[in-house]
Amino acid sequence: MTATALLLLFGIQAAGQPPLIPAFFTGQSLYEICSRPNGGQCSMYVAGVLDGLFYAGSRDAEPLLCPAPLNNRQAAELVTDYLESHPDMLPRAAALGVRQALAERLECREQPEAETVSR
Repeated sequence: MTATALLLLFGIQAAGQPPLIPAFFTGQSLYEICSRPNGGQCSMYVAGVLDGLFYAGSRDAEPLLCPAPLNNRQAAELVTDYLESHPDMLPRAAALGVRQALAERLECREQPEAETVSR
């Protein structure tokens, strides 16, 4: 077994690398990651949640979300600020905190047209 495989197997990481983050975690964990230098982990997590929401067609949740001009760093800053000012979200799912944080900024003002998939 290689050294890398052993590190992965036992959850140990090499010195100097950004800390590993769990796949599912709370708003508190996300806030802690976003509040320190993290090599882009915070902004990429936020971007991934947003991609997932749009891919899954988050049309049943209120408010409806629509894409808007927003980069991943801006989105991460909005999420960090939201979690800081809404401590009630810290024990809840991190992805819910992302959605709630960006709901106002990405809320659709009118019903979006259904997307079509071309093959």
